[in-house]
Amino acid sequence: MNSDKVNVRREFFAGLATYLAITHVFILNPILLSKAGINLSAGFFAVIISSFVATLLMGIWAKLPFVVAPATTLTTFLVYYVVIENGVPWQGALAAVFVSGVLCILMTYFSVRTKIIESMDGVLKIGLLFSLGSFLVANGLVQAKIIVFNNGLIKFLPFNSFQTYTGFLILLAGLGTTLLFRIRFMRLSFAPVIGIIVAALLAYSLGIKSTVGAHFSKEMFLSIGKLDFSLLLDSRVITAILIFFIVDFFGSVGKFVGLFGFIKGMGSIEEKEKMNKALYIDGVGNIVGALFGATTLSVFLSSAVGIKVGGRTGLTAIFVSLFILSSLFLFPLVGSIPPGAIAGTLIYIGCSMIPARKIFGNSKDMLGYLSVFAFLGASVISFITYSIDKSILFLFVIQTILSLRNGIQKSNITFMVITIILGLAIFLQN
Repeated sequence: MNSDKVNVRREFFAGLATYLAITHVFILNPILLSKAGINLSAGFFAVIISSFVATLLMGIWAKLPFVVAPATTLTTFLVYYVVIENGVPWQGALAAVFVSGVLCILMTYFSVRTKIIESMDGVLKIGLLFSLGSFLVANGLVQAKIIVFNNGLIKFLPFNSFQTYTGFLILLAGLGTTLLFRIRFMRLSFAPVIGIIVAALLAYSLGIKSTVGAHFSKEMFLSIGKLDFSLLLDSRVITAILIFFIVDFFGSVGKFVGLFGFIKGMGSIEEKEKMNKALYIDGVGNIVGALFGATTLSVFLSSAVGIKVGGRTGLTAIFVSLFILSSLFLFPLVGSIPPGAIAGTLIYIGCSMIPARKIFGNSKDMLGYLSVFAFLGASVISFITYSIDKSILFLFVIQTILSLRNGIQKSNITFMVITIILGLAIFLQN
């Protein structure tokens, strides 16, 4: 610590700031997991412990100020698409997460990630954000009981029903409060938590209460080690593995590149070494999350909050991991949140993910117009089909077309292969 000139006080507050920026994860994810059939107490315990282990590992081994926790977008995908829409048991879905983690580790070991980064176009990276953001917005509207999806088709529910009306009010309360605190208090990092609480209070006033509760008991351990590998050859699970792997594979790369850009004074050799360790932990996070029952774990861009405060070393991540562990005392709060109260937060997070400026920044020439078409197309497909796999396939098709504009080269064969595999998986599923 002395050699690195670590300011413990600064790292402590950086860890606290980072923790406050992701507190909604520990409320939102267990509620989502409970809808897949995972006991709420078990889901909450799994989210906390897996995040604690992965973030602590990031601090001790990689020595980076990054927090690792379950990604809300992929949790939503696992719950509503893999489990509910496609009927895969949550045990089989967790096995898919486990396998995707193993694949990430293998790809890191063989330096495949580095090679793909060098050949990647920005269309795929940005398009994934549009796709995931739109899926999250659609899910928020489903939670608010404003829309439903029957046989893959979107349907708006009549607004004159009490259920839809109250859902809309709760959605506005959560979304409005979050936006208000973000604007009024200079982007208050834990605004989503305030939005959830306000929406929950409104739900209670309308007579809507939670039907499940989280508490300290043996139920906390119900999801540990419950993976079912017998379904790995099922086309639905194969599709899930590909999507978990692709989203985490490409998404984590973009996050790491962005976060390392915030850290000043790091040499290229040191950065490369730490980046490699961080990529390993990213894969390990998937395995840890699957084993505990908390789905895919990934590095959060909210780590930039702590970096901005002054966090520069792994000590920040260690402090964050300890704050995460202390979240176990929030059990009663999680159990009291009605499912509809998270609708506004889901929509807020989804909209925050979509880099709308990229639309205006790319529409300058034919290539730019094609990129905008890819962004908007992925967003629309994800929203109206309530699925991510089809929009990702669409992005890979566009990426392949762009990569082939100069002829077939070794660098774009990867995209062609992934496009064919993903397309085949979706075809077999349908």
